[in-house]
Amino acid sequence: MIFAPRKRRPPAINIVPMLDILTILLIFFVVTTTFKRPQPAVKIDLPAATQTEDAGATDAVVITFTADLQIFLNEQPTSLEDLPQTFKMKFPRIPEKVALRADRSVPLGEIIRLTEALRGLGIQTLPTFTERATSGEPQAIAPQAE
Repeated sequence: MIFAPRKRRPPAINIVPMLDILTILLIFFVVTTTFKRPQPAVKIDLPAATQTEDAGATDAVVITFTADLQIFLNEQPTSLEDLPQTFKMKFPRIPEKVALRADRSVPLGEIIRLTEALRGLGIQTLPTFTERATSGEPQAIAPQAE
């Protein structure tokens, strides 16, 4: 009796189940990832407010006022006297979004001086960054828009 030789198939790796597992892992990591906003290099203690608005931290020009009365224009140090010149050099046209981050210990008079300097540049509205008030802190009253 003569047996016909069987053709041997070369061994193959089935990658379809591997692709399924990789797809599930990809979906898992995308869903469970928390996207963190970029934090500025200048650390300050923000005041608390009951209603907070996002001042557009990602695409706004941010002016930061620290507790030791230093002023930063997008993390570039400047002084109150040099702020108009620095602002005009860095931004020939007035940006659409300009926001203020001020430490809670900065005197109100200094913030008023800063806003007056910015109004001299043509910036009329200046949103501010705040932190959401916790239940233990006294509730702050949000200023009314003009």
